[in-house]
Amino acid sequence: MKGIDIKLLRAFITLAENKSYSHAAKTLFLTQPALSKQIQTLEKLTGGNLFLRGRHGATLTDFGTLLFAKANALLQSHIDFLDYAKELTAQRQEKIALGFGISSFHKVPIWINRFHQQFPQCDVVINQLPSSVQMKMLLDGSLPLFNNNSQGDAGSGHPGRKPY
Repeated sequence: MKGIDIKLLRAFITLAENKSYSHAAKTLFLTQPALSKQIQTLEKLTGGNLFLRGRHGATLTDFGTLLFAKANALLQSHIDFLDYAKELTAQRQEKIALGFGISSFHKVPIWINRFHQQFPQCDVVINQLPSSVQMKMLLDGSLPLFNNNSQGDAGSGHPGRKPY
């Protein structure tokens, strides 16, 4: 059996829970024919009929009932996987604080744009502060980067820190 698309499992579960093609199709934002095609595709892939169709809607066959719990578990695993990936991405999110003086105010958007092109996962926090405050923050480690020259060159005001 080849791999099963997650949307087929979602269609199967939604139809089983709604017991109605029209309600399931609305829930999935599909047309009824599109939902029917997905169910037929899943039936071909699994090798058996999943639903009894009639005037009273769609009810699971014995085969469908046996597969329902596993399909639910697979769908939940898929959701858990995506949630875990989002958590990892959020943990990798980095943040940089940037201080600048009024003389470089017009250059800051250009620097941020260049920086975001190279490091899209990094949030940039900017503060327009007096140079004396920036220097104190730089020395205590709360400001890793600042600009304190009228030439507009971004750089580190601390010998141990690298310009970006």
